[in-house]
Amino acid sequence: DVGNLRSWLLNEFARNQFALLDQNGDKCSIFWHTNSEELAIEQRDDWSEGWIHWSSHGTYLATMHGQGIILWGGDKFERVARFAHRNVRMVDFSPNERFMVSCSPSAENPNSSTCDMVIWDVKKGTACRNFSSSIDSWPTFKWSFDDAYVATLQGGKIYIYETKTFKMCDKVAVQVGINDFAWSPTENIISFWSPEANNFPARVVLTSIPSRKELCSKNLFSIAEIQLIWHPQGDFLCVQVVRCNKKKVEDGQVKFLGTFVNFEIIRLREKNYPIDQIVVKDSAQVSCFGWEPTGSRFAYITSDNAGKIGIPVFDLTKAGKVRELFNLDRGFTRINELRWSP
Repeated sequence: DVGNLRSWLLNEFARNQFALLDQNGDKCSIFWHTNSEELAIEQRDDWSEGWIHWSSHGTYLATMHGQGIILWGGDKFERVARFAHRNVRMVDFSPNERFMVSCSPSAENPNSSTCDMVIWDVKKGTACRNFSSSIDSWPTFKWSFDDAYVATLQGGKIYIYETKTFKMCDKVAVQVGINDFAWSPTENIISFWSPEANNFPARVVLTSIPSRKELCSKNLFSIAEIQLIWHPQGDFLCVQVVRCNKKKVEDGQVKFLGTFVNFEIIRLREKNYPIDQIVVKDSAQVSCFGWEPTGSRFAYITSDNAGKIGIPVFDLTKAGKVRELFNLDRGFTRINELRWSP
């Protein structure tokens, strides 16, 4: 018996825990997070042969070894489960910790870009499905909010699997030519975008899963890049668009000239999914768009050509308007991150 897997929640000061690898990875330490002192909970030598990774809610600590993954938990960090996966390099968990994904170089072609991946049932300790493919980023699998579906982008197509049987939904992938996608954090809605091609505009689409009903779409022109940023409650979707005045091809690569940013804000809780547009003027750079966790406000960082920093804060009013509340002038102070209080 490993005891209470959520024991840290009983800390009288409501402290969080964090883990640290040091001595070139030979020593792993777990601490209470405090402002003034170092409070070690557990320190072990050779605890992991690779990276360490917390599960989504902090229930488990995963350590990586030559033969696979070990999950640890409880107030004494006892061993909870083992998963056999040789030469594992990375792991990831579903939002509700029901599933874990492990990844290793291909056993058949270790020098290739192909990876072997396994999706595990955490409580049963069994493999749900094996995959072998090349990956561009990690995690390569993205989960619906309730762990009911998992999706991956391969070759411009989204492959969606339902997690009862891990069979592909409708046995058909979603569309062709997709660059990126993101799940709603509160509903089984998937958003994705595809770039301009052959005189067709770039397109952003919201689709309900599993029905695949298209809820909303937007055509966009002169696009360099798009980011999909969901509101934490799924009330809005921000489509951050980098547009350009001109494109040219040099040495087989596309270069974008005269880029500028605007935001397309989709209102998920209103009829017909209306879209508001915010154009960022007189800014050389825009970064760190962030939603207020439980409200309708958002902010981002701007930097003009002279390097002057501003943080405009907006509110999406119930009347269907976007209102700028204020702009925090930070002068030439260096700022590289923006976070709302939870």
